[in-house]
Amino acid sequence: MSQEIELKLDVDPDNLPLIRQDPVLARAECRSVDQVTVYYDTPETKLKKNGFTLRVRSVGGRFVQTVKPITDTVGLVAREEIECEVHSLKPNLALLSDHLIRGLLAHGEAKRLRPLIRYDVNRTSWRAERRNGGIQIDLDHGSVTAAGRSEEFAELEFELVDGAPASLVMAARQMCDHVPVRLSVLTKAERGFMLAAGSLGRLAKAGSVHIYPGMTVVQAFEIIVHACLKHYRLNE
Repeated sequence: MSQEIELKLDVDPDNLPLIRQDPVLARAECRSVDQVTVYYDTPETKLKKNGFTLRVRSVGGRFVQTVKPITDTVGLVAREEIECEVHSLKPNLALLSDHLIRGLLAHGEAKRLRPLIRYDVNRTSWRAERRNGGIQIDLDHGSVTAAGRSEEFAELEFELVDGAPASLVMAARQMCDHVPVRLSVLTKAERGFMLAAGSLGRLAKAGSVHIYPGMTVVQAFEIIVHACLKHYRLNE
């Protein structure tokens, strides 16, 4: 199990040339690969309702299965992920024998897993070294398909390789000086599920704010701010 710390920005596909002209990225070496990512769940989205996503991604002839928890956090996100190689775009739950989702998919539920969301993406990656941390910057441009609907999208992802998470915020702020970007509040899984439901790009009502007994004031305030920011961005 590993922890990813990332910050994502939404980009208008028409502004992609501006991304590549950014002073930091223009000086760095880059590489581009095509990726296919498929998200699996039951028809009733049992995994999603219990706080998990299950995907398989094809990159360069390899297939990587990933399980992630769904988080309410927006902006700078830190979460645990479990990755393992599989033999095809189909998931292999036998490799997740110690994970909670095996219990969720017991009693034949695993056979009901379906490919619900598909991403076809070209990813261009840069490695940037900063005084307080190393960052991988990924530009994803492609299409998402779900429930017979398809939509073009583009996003920038800043992922911490080493150093302080503040370096991600500093890099994103510098990008904002050259490119009209917006803070992303949707994971790829969330984007796909909203597309499937026909709610992507439409009026969004405020979601549930998950406050629990035992939280400190600081923890509760952070969750409330994130919920407000997400509601605002979905309707901006």
